[in-house]
Amino acid sequence: MEAPDKTPQEILREIPQETRSIRNIFIQNLKSIRLSHDLSQEALADLAGLHRTYVSSVERGERNISLENIHALAQALQVPTSRLLEASSPRAENPISATVPHSIPDIVLPLPNSHPDSLELLRLMPYVREVQTLAKKHGIDDIFQDNGGKYLQLMLILNLQTLPSREGNDAVDANGTEYELKTVNLDKNYNVSTHHHLNPSILNKYRSVPWIFAIY
Repeated sequence: MEAPDKTPQEILREIPQETRSIRNIFIQNLKSIRLSHDLSQEALADLAGLHRTYVSSVERGERNISLENIHALAQALQVPTSRLLEASSPRAENPISATVPHSIPDIVLPLPNSHPDSLELLRLMPYVREVQTLAKKHGIDDIFQDNGGKYLQLMLILNLQTLPSREGNDAVDANGTEYELKTVNLDKNYNVSTHHHLNPSILNKYRSVPWIFAIY
């Protein structure tokens, strides 16, 4: 005897909590942005090339949605794909003027055979961009290069400013005292490296300023 079909509520309860959280964020954003564009569920489905009842079932949480269809819905709404997965409250946007700044490209949609966590990365990427924007404000061009993220944290905690005219990740405090900054990740090593082109000039620079070591 075949088991009876499960209700949408039963199916939803079987989905891991982390996935449900992402799904709820997506549903909330999809509905909010759709309404801000004054689109019915059927109209949005038509613009995205989907069945007329598809958006309705998605917004009720009754249907799993593929990455391809998330992208199709974002294109129909003329917003970046990442906007549908942002945890922050979505902002109402004009469907005609909504664009992605040319200096910050839209997030690349994961491929069908990508790791399952690629969707989680897609959700988190807007926050990474916000951290990078903050880092730029403090003279750090790339939070993923040369311990940029850790230097940002260190400078904000100690109220330091970068010295772009000096070699390395040096900083200065409000009194004009300059520092050499070094970070150590104990999960990777127990030592620090110095300038890879060490010479008398660099040695004199090292000897003339206090050093700050950040161990994490």
